[in-house]
Amino acid sequence: MTRQLTQRLERILAIGLLGLVLGIVWLCLIAPIVSAVESRSAAREMTLRKLSKERSLLQQESAIEAAITTVASSARWKNFYEADRAETAELQLESSLRSIFADLGTLDSMAAERPLAAGNTTRVSVRIAGSLTLDHLAEVLDRIQKQAQQIRVENLSIQAPLTQSDSTNPTLNVQALISALMISPSQRSGG
Repeated sequence: MTRQLTQRLERILAIGLLGLVLGIVWLCLIAPIVSAVESRSAAREMTLRKLSKERSLLQQESAIEAAITTVASSARWKNFYEADRAETAELQLESSLRSIFADLGTLDSMAAERPLAAGNTTRVSVRIAGSLTLDHLAEVLDRIQKQAQQIRVENLSIQAPLTQSDSTNPTLNVQALISALMISPSQRSGG
């Protein structure tokens, strides 16, 4: 009877040892190999997706170049003063304002404000003070609106005489903050 138990015990021990050896072989050899194959498979998938994306970009290269050319030649660029420095754009804005006011009224003062960066553009502004009649003020505002560059009147203050007759066009004291946007040539070309 004891021999049968020992044979049984030997079989159980042999099966246990076999399971232990198989577990060790699995943990030391097979699991790392499976893990390496899975990670290589995932890396290969990512590489294939990236390659597919780059191929589609290559196929769209001519369309992208055409879009860049279209943007560079767009009429919208005329809305900006184009200069390398804000001071140059301020001088261009002042020159535009002088030509707008040329035959309509008297500009008593014109002072540039500090330029402000606004994304890819720079906001340049000029504070003006002058004397205009009501009709001339309307003409100045019309000329500003029709200007090639987008010039904005941000702050307008008008002082009129306390009394006036029906047939006169009184002189008004006008103060305004006028601004425009500037872009550098490198920003226009995307550089």
